Amino acid sequence: MGRDGFDAFKVQLLLEQAWELLEAGRDDALLDHLRRGRERFPERPEITLWLAHRLLRTDHDEAVALITDVVDAHPDDATWLIQAAGLMVNADETELARPWIARAKQRSTDPDQWPTLELLEGCVLADDGEHDRAEAALRLSFAADPTLDYGFTLARLLVERGDRGGALQVADAGLALGPAERDRGPLEELRDYLAG
Repeated sequence: MGRDGFDAFKVQLLLEQAWELLEAGRDDALLDHLRRGRERFPERPEITLWLAHRLLRTDHDEAVALITDVVDAHPDDATWLIQAAGLMVNADETELARPWIARAKQRSTDPDQWPTLELLEGCVLADDGEHDRAEAALRLSFAADPTLDYGFTLARLLVERGDRGGALQVADAGLALGPAERDRGPLEELRDYLAG
């Protein structure tokens, strides 16, 4: 095994250990683990983005800086642009996410990435008040990938637009897929609220 292969193995082991800490609910240990991982492998965007994701809860500015660093280092990689934009949308930093989504749409050659790109674009359009266009984009993403995150985002927008019946249909369709109980929370709560 060459140096690159050995480093890849160490990164994989680091990420597996991070998952174990996450599942054990050891948030402080996970944050320390990811910080050490980034110090050891600063060029690995998956570690930096995971660290940024955890930091969004406690240090917004540092998280945004880390995410921006990944985009600066990988400006033409659709995978990292999409992940970075997703984190920025979740952080309510849609202005930063907007050009990354546009660039990812230009660069992506993977059809599996398009539902996520439509979802992100829909979120940005909703933030802009372009509700019809946002709904169209979110419906495209949900039709292409009718899973919980896509369903929750579309259903929430429909609630905001006063279409409770449509939101309930989306929630039922997403929950009908039978995902693991731990993944159902937000959409199930929204569905109970709508049916309430």
